[in-house]
Amino acid sequence: MKVIEITLSERVERLGNKLYQNFFYNKKDKNTKFFLDKRYLLYDKFNRHILNRTLSCEELDFIKSINNEDGVSLEYLIKDESIVDKIQINKTKYKTIIDVIPDYPGCSFCIYRKKLTDVFYECVFKNKALNKDIKNCKWFQQKELW
Repeated sequence: MKVIEITLSERVERLGNKLYQNFFYNKKDKNTKFFLDKRYLLYDKFNRHILNRTLSCEELDFIKSINNEDGVSLEYLIKDESIVDKIQINKTKYKTIIDVIPDYPGCSFCIYRKKLTDVFYECVFKNKALNKDIKNCKWFQQKELW
């Protein structure tokens, strides 16, 4: 298992009567692949961070989410100009997300593994009994490791 750290930057920009909330990550970082893979908990932590940081209020209307190659942008329509003074525009905030990643996406670290006996276990997702680990499974879903 290895510890993964990914730093996100968040920035709000204004263009006309719209606000753009941007969440960026370093796309050249080798650990980004875990961050974008739905099988790992790091993907869920990233999405939870975006949900917790969204600009949700009555003065803004959410328009759409845009997935870029280096992050996610949320687009809002400004209904009331008074909200713009309360939001810190063009100021960058940083957040580091840390998680533990298994050495391989296999049965030993999967939420679908259920022990039957000392020798056999079952993959609940595939409803199949197994007697040895699969090292790389496309149905893998990481369980909490710490």
